[in-house]
Amino acid sequence: DQARMNANGAMSQMPRIPNLRQLEAKAPAQPRIIGAEPSPVERQLPAPPPLALPDVIRQSTPERWIIGQSPDNRTLATLNLRQSIHVGIVGASGTGKSKSLGYLIVAHAIRSGYHVVILDPKGGADWRPWAKHAEWHAADYGTFADQVRGVEAEHDRRYLTVQRAEATDVMALPNPPQPVLVVVEEYGDLIDQLRKARAGDATKVDAMLDRLLRLSRMTDIHLLLIDQYPEHWSNQVMAGTKAKAVFQLGPNQGAKVREYQADQLPDVGRYLLKGKEYNAWHAAPDLAAILRGLPARQGTDVVGVGYTVDRSAGDVPR
Repeated sequence: DQARMNANGAMSQMPRIPNLRQLEAKAPAQPRIIGAEPSPVERQLPAPPPLALPDVIRQSTPERWIIGQSPDNRTLATLNLRQSIHVGIVGASGTGKSKSLGYLIVAHAIRSGYHVVILDPKGGADWRPWAKHAEWHAADYGTFADQVRGVEAEHDRRYLTVQRAEATDVMALPNPPQPVLVVVEEYGDLIDQLRKARAGDATKVDAMLDRLLRLSRMTDIHLLLIDQYPEHWSNQVMAGTKAKAVFQLGPNQGAKVREYQADQLPDVGRYLLKGKEYNAWHAAPDLAAILRGLPARQGTDVVGVGYTVDRSAGDVPR
């Protein structure tokens, strides 16, 4: 107070504080931080080159199979079969289901020590070259029920072993059996023909597949269904194939597999997986080299029901 008193004994006014707007007006400009925004050069960096198929196979591991690459080449699609358990590949004819993604998944499985079973209803057009490395069987609606029954019997044998050992699954056994991947080509057409010709057998196949889809994680048996007719899939099969790669489909067909943009995909080589687009590697031109790098098939048949090929007498069931 003594300091604020003037010569006449009157108190001076308190010093005025400028308002916030005045302070902002007087504040110095904020310095520009170099590097806070990407430079034009950084924004125009080219996309990385796509992986070549030999690199895809070499860089994959038993727990991480590389199965696709995003259109900008910055993201890889990977598959862990023991987590996904069962896989579906659907798409119109000629889009690359079998000879791109199907071939690649089977090559990964064989390299990872799987016993691969292939049920091929096309008379060997797609899968016969794999016969030295996988258990290959021709199939049609007349053999399909028995072939699925063979897979179920293998599941039952393994399930009983797990129960007797009081284990959680076959992987926990002292000597776990070889994991199995069963490939069913043109599944929708097979089951549709069977329903029309033998409705009772089709009902049994649906029940067996439903059981395998629910329980075969314990027995290390996995299904890969390749198809262009997803509308013929049962609800159990649709729900049981957790990983679905969807190539181009016709209008409204993508709704069955909940990939509503499938009709807008390119004609060949690109698919949707959990809503994201990926390019597949066309494996057919490199099939000979792929097969040379795979071990020969060993062990007994899982299915054991199919056709032997005799060119003089036609295909004969065995």
